[in-house]
Parts: sequence; structure tokens; C-alpha cells
Amino acid sequence: MLTTAPFAPARHLDPLLSVQGSRDRYHCPDLVSLDRHLARLRGRIARDAGRAPAAVATWQADLDRLLERRAWLTLPVALDRAA
Repeated sequence: MLTTAPFAPARHLDPLLSVQGSRDRYHCPDLVSLDRHLARLRGRIARDAGRAPAAVATWQADLDRLLERRAWLTLPVALDRAA
């Protein structure tokens, strides 16, 4: 008899590699995956701008969060001169 819940990888994502949106969690450890999420959200916003204003507002909030993550991932890093 199985006593544990089945594995659900979406629930066990590293919080340092994910962005929590309004409804969804976006796994974006690198720029490639992050840019995919951004493109998908921009497409949704363009497609549904006139039909679902509440959903578009939610996606725009998620887009802002993802853009903040992108800015953080692209921050210049100072090299340690002692190394």
C-alpha cells in the first residue's frame, strides 16, 4: 500500500529558481527559460487584451515579476580579485 502522495515536481521547485506569480509558479533558473515564460505571457496579453481584462491584469502583474527576475539574473557581478 502506498502511503505517500505521488511525486509532483511542480510543487517541489526550488524557491530561488522560481517566481511566484498571481496564480502560477514559473520555474526560471536561466535566461532561456525565463524568456520563454515572458514570450508566452506577452502572447496571452496580446491575444486576450480586449476579451479578458481581469486575466490580462493578472498576466501583466506576472510579467512584471518575471521582468524583475530577468533584471536580477542579468546584474553585473563583481569579480573577487583575491581568487
